Amino acid sequence: MKICFISPSFHWVGGGSETIVYWFARELSTRHEVSVLCGLPLRGSRPLHEKDVSFERLTLPSPSRDSFWTKAVAKIGRMGLYDAESSLFFLSFLFSKRAQKHLGGVDVVSVHSYMDSFLFSPYLKKRSIPTVFHLPGFRGKYSFERDRSLFYVANSQVTKEKIESAYDKKLDGVVTPGVSSSLLSADARSNGKDNERSLLYVGRLSPEKGVSHFPEIFEGVTKKHPKVTLTIVGDGPERKRLEEQFRKKGLLGKVSFTGQLEYEALPGYYCKATLLVHCSEKESFGMTVLEAMAAGLPIVASDLPAIREATEGKAIFITPNDLSKWVVEIDRLLRNEALRKNLGETGKGVAQKHLWADKAREYEVYLRDAYQRIKIETQKSGESHVILEG
Repeated sequence: MKICFISPSFHWVGGGSETIVYWFARELSTRHEVSVLCGLPLRGSRPLHEKDVSFERLTLPSPSRDSFWTKAVAKIGRMGLYDAESSLFFLSFLFSKRAQKHLGGVDVVSVHSYMDSFLFSPYLKKRSIPTVFHLPGFRGKYSFERDRSLFYVANSQVTKEKIESAYDKKLDGVVTPGVSSSLLSADARSNGKDNERSLLYVGRLSPEKGVSHFPEIFEGVTKKHPKVTLTIVGDGPERKRLEEQFRKKGLLGKVSFTGQLEYEALPGYYCKATLLVHCSEKESFGMTVLEAMAAGLPIVASDLPAIREATEGKAIFITPNDLSKWVVEIDRLLRNEALRKNLGETGKGVAQKHLWADKAREYEVYLRDAYQRIKIETQKSGESHVILEG
């Protein structure tokens, strides 16, 4: 099959959808002709997975979500930056004969955001090209009636249930994100000495990730463990505010901000940490939690349905806003090496069920079914046309 993935922000590191597109494209390119249609990268971002790329990448001159034009469109259109980015990306596509020709020659298209599906699926349906929509999470106020994707595949069971309940819309299945086999071969250490204990956060620094709680939580932990450190991997709009809060508390010297990192660099950070702290207030699955578990890292996470699904309950769960409880549980885990080891081992067992190679095969079923269905319908339409002419 000729498969094209549409991902306006594919170039940049940090987002779940971009990582999913990369791994699906990488795995499927071993047996199919795969391409990714994307826009310009964010300013200052690192290229996403430049090594071992075995698929074609077509870049449109479409502004990234941090550009002046995207922000202006978002303000004028009263929409989010992601939707504005996708809107400008589609407009750029309509002005690119090369991109239109390329998309016209594929067998099936995969989209990974609501606005991309909303804009591209009707265009593709008119040209008898099926679209498979891998839904990144629940979204309110969406018109499935105008969406023309052939199959709808959720990124988690939680997402599927929310959408089906809110929209009375039956989805076709679930394919969760995965982990790299390289993470399973990593070995997160069980730090026994106080001066080696370190906390780790991996993810976007945005309000919904609960990162504003870190200064108070970490302050409480340092009172019990004076030499503990915190490493924050990722970037986002809350970074400057976080740095200032840590500075005011006199803790900035114990905190390391790495910014955005390439995926290949993550195993090293997972292996050096004592435990992962994930206090997000909203999740549709929890990819970084699963990655940390693959490396054998124990988890302290927000008690959210999606994270319970991703971890199969093999973590310590806390209500996001119960900050004193976070301090108590982190302290307990730092002091209890046996508990850390147990959580790390059981976590690896969970992660082994989510290898990217297996997830790509699951998603391939929907892509192939979409291609075959349209192929059969096109053949029937052609036969009917011949009969009518006769």
